Amino acid sequence: MSYTWSSPTDVVGDPGDGVGPETQPSNRTDLYFAEVADTWVDRYTRNPSFQERLRAVAGAIEPVLVRSSSAWVLDFGGGPGVFSTLCAGRAAFVLNLEPSVDMLWAGVRSAGVMASAVRQATGADPGEVHSVAGSLEVLGPKARGRFDLVLAIAVLEYLEDPSGAVRCLGELLRPGGTMVLTVPRARSLVRRGERALAPVLERAGRLVGWRQVRDRSYTSLRPHRDDVPWVEGFSAADGGDGFQVEFRQDLALAGTWPKSLARPNEIIVARKAVPVDAI
Repeated sequence: MSYTWSSPTDVVGDPGDGVGPETQPSNRTDLYFAEVADTWVDRYTRNPSFQERLRAVAGAIEPVLVRSSSAWVLDFGGGPGVFSTLCAGRAAFVLNLEPSVDMLWAGVRSAGVMASAVRQATGADPGEVHSVAGSLEVLGPKARGRFDLVLAIAVLEYLEDPSGAVRCLGELLRPGGTMVLTVPRARSLVRRGERALAPVLERAGRLVGWRQVRDRSYTSLRPHRDDVPWVEGFSAADGGDGFQVEFRQDLALAGTWPKSLARPNEIIVARKAVPVDAI
């Protein structure tokens, strides 16, 4: 597989041409992801819960990639590019749009590790990923309606306006295109425990230098905590009737018992309607 730092000029526009709302993370969020960037890919090779997420997303995107060998894919907030790598090799074009330059560089350094993780999960060999530093604001108007698949995996919870981001991501999809999201489950016992213990663990982790505990500080970076208002984004798109949620499923913490009983996240698959006059 390979990574490039470019994309078609008709997709990335001039400053001010952006297709959506301001979706840059806060400075505090950016600093956090810069700090954890070099360990992020390792989670998908060592952590059963992240491996379970990889398998679940792979299953959700499989029908899209099977339908079209010329698919265009946008991985919004894709971090180092694990899920971009999952699509590369089977799609015609994959764009990882990530605001953290540190995350993108971590992806370049860990390209081989990501490729290995994807082969283990799917058996597929990765292809080329185009990486761009920025958020929706860097995409020009010609990006509208260009993508067959849009991913937003574990990213909406860090945005001030997640429903606005969903609406704009929907505008980037072709008719019949698919969007795959993951969000936290606010009612999950795991999430409730995280919210209760996060302030104490974060403080203790910083005092003793225990990075694994300190990394739990991500819970405090979520503007809406675990109750992410993503649904409104679909209802606002195309007059409210442009999307059909085809699949919703709780994601297990890991694929093995007893962790499989804990389901702190949810995966959502929605498809953009094809206009009647286009059928």
